[in-house]
Order: sequence, then structure tokens, then C-alpha cells
Amino acid sequence: MRVKEVVKDRGVARTAWRHMAPLLKTETLLAARLLLTAIGNALGTMGIMLMIREFLSATLNEDRGLNAWLSAQLGQEGALFASAGALLGAYFLVNALFFDNQVTAERIRKVIELGILSKLVRHIIDLSVPYVSQHSQGDLMEAIRTDIRGLREVILGCVGIFVQGMLCISLGVAAFLLSPYLF
Repeated sequence: MRVKEVVKDRGVARTAWRHMAPLLKTETLLAARLLLTAIGNALGTMGIMLMIREFLSATLNEDRGLNAWLSAQLGQEGALFASAGALLGAYFLVNALFFDNQVTAERIRKVIELGILSKLVRHIIDLSVPYVSQHSQGDLMEAIRTDIRGLREVILGCVGIFVQGMLCISLGVAAFLLSPYLF
């Protein structure tokens, strides 16, 4: 890729962001919800990994960390059931956060998509009559639909990259907490 193409791509991204940012400013709660559910999903997944270690240590009758405290409070069998219950609850919570994150991403996608669609239609209305008469209505509508379809894929891809990036970071932290000698 040549330097001019890279600069052009940055300009395209900047232009796209300039058109999408005002649409997101009206939905700050939705954007915050997306961020919080992604962080919660990542932290919950990290917690699940640490809870699996505690559950396995309770299964193997090892008294260390949280398992030692639970064994002292509830007995060995009670600690095992408490660990299993906490693990199931954490799985439920992480899945609920992931589902809510996907629903929120779809809502953000819809807001951006409809806002850009209205801008495109307003732009077509503002075009000169000779230009519009040179193209069929079907061609114009297909061009808009294709652009919107591409925008949808970009938005959902960016959200997916963000969520998976948060998950990757949390799994790295959990792996470090489980065994710092790996790093």
C-alpha cells in the first residue's frame, strides 16, 4: 500500500467518524451501556477463570485462598457447593452481559444506520434534476442499500473487535494471576 492510499484511508475514516459522531452524541447512554457491558463481560470471564481454580482446589481438598475461608465457614462439602454455585452464577452473569452487549450494539447500529440513511436520502433530494434523471431510481436505491449494508458490517465489526479485545486483555490478566511465571 502506498503512502497516498494510507493517507486517503485515514481521511475516509475521519470523514466517516465526523458523520457518525453526532449520531452517537444523542445516544450517550447507549454508548455507555455498550462500554460497561463489554467491560463487565471481560471482568466476568476473568473471574470465571479464577473461580475455576478455586473450584478445582476445593474438589482436590486444597485449603488456600478463598477456599480456605469457605472451608472454615461452611465445611469442605459446603465450600465445594458454594464454589460450584458461584461459578454457575458467574456463567449466567457473563452470558447475560454478552447478550445485552449484542442487543446494545444492534441498537447503536440502527441509530447510526438510520441517521446516515436520512443524510443520504437528503443528499439525493438535493441533487440536480438532470443528474437524477440520468440514473434509474433502482440504481440509486441499490447504491444506498449497498452503502448502508457496508456500514452495518463496519459498525458490527468494530464493536466485535472492541469486545473481543477487552476479553483478550482480561484473559491475559487472569492467566497472569493464575501463574505469574508464564510471563
